[in-house]
Amino acid sequence: MEPCLRAPPSGDSHFRAAHDNPSRSGLRKPRIVTALRLKENNGLRFFYCPNPGACRDRPRWLISPFRARTRERSLLSATAFELHTSRLVLREFREADADDLYQLNADSDVMRYTGDAPFPSPAAARKFIRDYDHYARHGFGRWAVIRKADEQFMGFCGLRRHPEFGDVDLAYRIAHRFWDSGYATEAARAALGAGFDQFGLDTITGWAMRENLPSITVLQKLGMRFREMAEDNGVFWLVYAISRERYASGG
Repeated sequence: MEPCLRAPPSGDSHFRAAHDNPSRSGLRKPRIVTALRLKENNGLRFFYCPNPGACRDRPRWLISPFRARTRERSLLSATAFELHTSRLVLREFREADADDLYQLNADSDVMRYTGDAPFPSPAAARKFIRDYDHYARHGFGRWAVIRKADEQFMGFCGLRRHPEFGDVDLAYRIAHRFWDSGYATEAARAALGAGFDQFGLDTITGWAMRENLPSITVLQKLGMRFREMAEDNGVFWLVYAISRERYASGG
């Protein structure tokens, strides 16, 4: 069974990644970067900023152009984030993904170990994508997972920064018809690599419900080690983590 991994409990839903307060103090206005170049590293393709002076507040290996929310978004669509593996593309969500995202979260088997609520309608999923600003605020986020062979939407996988925990977590959710093929592990490994190699993160965590043995297995395959157990409304979560140094050493 291909597992579904969720984020730390934080009171929001769907994939617990879009409802942080955008007016939180200390956030900078997104910097628009247009001179991005494509680079390949360990089989992963990503965009980066070759000119430190043009993005002086961000690392040179910046992937995302930190899109502005409205009128500037269309100018940057050609350089939005994409991460490639042998079988998959991880990219930013688009409004055209709304129906697929709605169907993903409507499957009770997919949602079993997530603790999240389904979307009430495709329109709600579309609004969720439209309002999702984690890319603009952090450069990364949950990314749509697309199968290269037929360009099918498979689910999502990616990273989220949790100011309340001080962590960045890895989570994924793959549609039931794509289970048992290693897609979740492949997508999660790519997202983990991007987090360390391109975004310069120090530690990445993964949360799995105590009963969710497939997800626990995936976290262990990624080199993560058990850190602690957390309890949320009577549900117990195993928290795994991996450091940049452990990742660099091969786990």
